[in-house]
Amino acid sequence: MGVGAAGVRGKWYRCRYCGKRFAHSGEFTYHLRIHTGEKPYQCKVCLRFFRGRSTMICHLKTHAGALMYRCTVCGLFFSTLKMVASHMELHKDHLPLDFNIEQTFMYNDHSKEPLPTVDA
Repeated sequence: MGVGAAGVRGKWYRCRYCGKRFAHSGEFTYHLRIHTGEKPYQCKVCLRFFRGRSTMICHLKTHAGALMYRCTVCGLFFSTLKMVASHMELHKDHLPLDFNIEQTFMYNDHSKEPLPTVDA
């Protein structure tokens, strides 16, 4: 990648798209993703993608404390029974004959421990 001229205290990383320089490789990598559109970090709750891990972690706090339904097939989390029921349509050919959506566990986002289900 575009490493530029050496700075006073070490290497500078230079963006080949806009010429901006960075002293730290992590900041440089994050910056390059602005130009490339790469978003390698995915929220497991809402499936949204992010450029940086720290950005995704900050985003996860928006889900904190919410009760979640979890897909028993692929493990994705959903905020409502309606959303998980709609998602389960993707797995309908792989579900056991006795599958009942009402038995889907609810999870607290912090503990991931099953909570008693409540009527929605």
